[in-house]
Amino acid sequence: METPYSIYGPHTAMLASDLIIAKAVEYAIRSGDNDIVFELLNSSIKLAIGQSFESELSGRLTSQ
Repeated sequence: METPYSIYGPHTAMLASDLIIAKAVEYAIRSGDNDIVFELLNSSIKLAIGQSFESELSGRLTSQ
């Protein structure tokens, strides 16, 4: 099965995932359940950190 990444490329796939996360946070805020909001925010932070590590590692592998 093709993925959005393989169909549209990394830039568009990442923009779409950012939008999905933002909408999830919006819906969580509207629900009034702060536990859900904090979980989504923590997940977003962990995702960003993971992407940063991946970019750093990718740069090291391609420069060798």
